[in-house]
Amino acid sequence: MNYKLKYNTKKQKHLVSIRDNLKNIIKSQKNFNLRNLSRRLGKNDAYLQQYISRGSPAFLPEEDRKNLSNLLNLDLERITPNWLISKNSLKDKFY
Repeated sequence: MNYKLKYNTKKQKHLVSIRDNLKNIIKSQKNFNLRNLSRRLGKNDAYLQQYISRGSPAFLPEEDRKNLSNLLNLDLERITPNWLISKNSLKDKFY
């Protein structure tokens, strides 16, 4: 049986732009590379490389995004998919 995966191309393009943006940010930082950032997140050496080049995972878990934004000193929203930002914003307003 053949199954077709349906992709929301708008979401996929957004995720690709986040990964590209993160790659450029890391390249511009002299103190970090993909390997040592992956280790500092407590992941295997290839974790961020696989995320950026293969899209696996599709987006970083919340804890990894927070830790990475702290390490790189950047706004969390720059590496958070837009459909998660609105949920986080609403959560912050009510709790």
